[in-house]
Amino acid sequence: MYKMCQYITDEDNENNAGAGVADNDMGPDGMGGWYTTCSGDAKHPVEFNIVVSSIPYTVDAVLGLYARPGDDLTKIKSVRFNGTQVTEYFLTTSTPGDRSVWAGHLDPTLVHAGNNLVQVSLRSGSCIPVIGSGVFMFDQEAWTTEFVPEPGTVALLGSGLVGLAGYAAVRWRGRS
Repeated sequence: MYKMCQYITDEDNENNAGAGVADNDMGPDGMGGWYTTCSGDAKHPVEFNIVVSSIPYTVDAVLGLYARPGDDLTKIKSVRFNGTQVTEYFLTTSTPGDRSVWAGHLDPTLVHAGNNLVQVSLRSGSCIPVIGSGVFMFDQEAWTTEFVPEPGTVALLGSGLVGLAGYAAVRWRGRS
């Protein structure tokens, strides 16, 4: 049985200057929608910090980026985690299908306690709303060399996505 910890955010908490100030390029917009960033605007790339409180599992890690169902995640040109480009990734849909998901394999040594900077660059002429993100850390290998996680990993990642969706819905309703 896998053991996993997860750290999620739908908060815009960083800007391109690295000043730790929201620049409204990810997460909920407070008006029932989501911020959308385009490759040509001043907010590009989409950047945010995922805060990790502790690191109990160190064998494997996955970064998830979430968009609305049907959003074209092939518009993502590159993703950097703490300055390192994530090169192993796949696109999928969450269970129960309420989110488009970009999932990338992380070297767990890149994850540290505190802020972990994620930078999402888009292809030229592209726009996309990044509605949330999560880091999932495992106590055993969860990612195969074919870039497809094992079924147990998909189930755990899916449960994290459902949790993120519920968390976002509660926060969204609370803002009204």
